[in-house]
Amino acid sequence: MAHIFTIFPAAAVLLVFSLSCASGPSVIITEGDSGKTVEVREGSTFDVKLKAQLGTGYGWQQKEAPDFVELRGAPKQEASNETVETGGFEFQVFSYNAAGKGKGDIVFEYRQPWNTKARAFKTYRVSLEIR
Repeated sequence: MAHIFTIFPAAAVLLVFSLSCASGPSVIITEGDSGKTVEVREGSTFDVKLKAQLGTGYGWQQKEAPDFVELRGAPKQEASNETVETGGFEFQVFSYNAAGKGKGDIVFEYRQPWNTKARAFKTYRVSLEIR
């Protein structure tokens, strides 16, 4: 019986530690951050979350990024809190590592990827300062 009381606190500490290590990105950037400079700590992760209507064939594509940020895989799709309908809005989430210090912009274009001759429907630019 004495072993249960010594194992339980150790297991609780281990659980809290593992949950804190598995936390999400340190910063989530949205379209509401347009025109602002977002500060991110070097070595941390951050997400850029942009509203999209992917059922129309339009989606966000990264056009430019400074070399001190690293894209972590393909963008993910995330449902919006609105009622989901065919052709409705959702989010594209781009995840990055802040690999080095610097200042620069990430630029995204909202376009149909197969229609390379058409201008982008929208452009989004986020300014970063990695410290």
